[in-house]
This record gives sequence, C-alpha cells and structure tokens, in this order.
Amino acid sequence: MNNISKLIISTSLITTSVLAQSTMCFKKNVQDITLLEDIKLNGGECKSAYSLNDMKKDGWKVSDIKINNNDYIYILKKGSDIPWSGTIADTEALEERLLQKMEAKRKKEIQEKKRIAQELLIQNGKSFYQSKCQSCHGKNGEDEPHFSRKLKDLTFNDFDNAMNGYRSGLYDRGSATVMKGFALTSSKEDVINVYEYLKSINTNTIK
Repeated sequence: MNNISKLIISTSLITTSVLAQSTMCFKKNVQDITLLEDIKLNGGECKSAYSLNDMKKDGWKVSDIKINNNDYIYILKKGSDIPWSGTIADTEALEERLLQKMEAKRKKEIQEKKRIAQELLIQNGKSFYQSKCQSCHGKNGEDEPHFSRKLKDLTFNDFDNAMNGYRSGLYDRGSATVMKGFALTSSKEDVINVYEYLKSINTNTIK
C-alpha cells in the first residue's frame, strides 16, 4: 500500500467518524499547482468528475489540505454541522497553512535538486581527476610532483589561478610545460568539478 493510500484511509476514518457531511478528494502527481482548483479530483464525492471549484459551488468548503510530494488531498465539509465558520479569518488561516506546506515542499525539492546536482558534479570531477590528474598528484591530491603544491591543500582560487596561469604560459611553477597541455584541454567547469571532488574526499584538509 502506497503512502497516499494509507493517508487516505487514516484520514477517512477520522473525518467520517466525527462529521456526517465530510469527504475527501485527492489528485496524484500534480505538475502545475496553478491549475489545481480546476482539475477533476478523485475519491469521495468528487468521483473523478468534479474539481475543487465545482465542489465549492455545490456548498463544500475546504477544511484542510494535505500534501505528500506531488499528491494533494482535500478534506471537504458541508452542512450546518461544520465547525467551519467560513469567515475571512478562517479562509486566511487555511490559505496560510497551505502556503506554509507548499513552501516547505518547495524548499525540500530545492534541497534535493542541489544534492543531486552536487553528486553529479563530484562524480564528473572524480572521473576527470582519475583519468588525467591522479597518476601525478596522487589518489587524494596529496602528492607534490616537481615541487608543485598539494592539490588537496589548495583553495579554489589557488587552483583556478594556477590553471589560468598554465593556460596563458605565465605560470612556471611545477611541470609548467606538461600542465599547459592539461590546462588548455580543461574547462572552468572541469576545474570546479575536480576541486569539489577533492574537497569531498579531503573534507578535513581542503579549504
């Protein structure tokens, strides 16, 4: 049983036992929340035939909203026994709860996207480093070939400036002749990726 099914069952038991005129409608995998109120909802009295706006026109009021990833669940109530006054204050409170839930969902999605992007960046850096850098600079950037500095100890600015210097021919430290070829065939993105990879495996030493 998936999460939305469990949530629907548990919420249904609560709402039907407390209030006679209550129902729960839901929509899974919503991609555009701006259209949410006009999308036909599944479950309950919505019956896959009525949208939230349709239900409101029929006298139903939203008492709560539950968000589970891209799944939206509406708790709707109708009738004189509804502990919902329909006042501006009640409406604003409901809207505020929805905004808070949506903001929390948005932040979670952003964090997940950043995590995935960082993992991809590090993986690309690992691939580049192991194929072009590791044989001279060591597994973790700890070696100092031809009196060059340890890559694991460099700041990003140090690393980037050195690569730019090798490209231009103005940097003569270490194996400048050899490094110029590597620098000319690497991009700014490659430098960032390698730096982030080394930082990920040398978290206590690289700055």
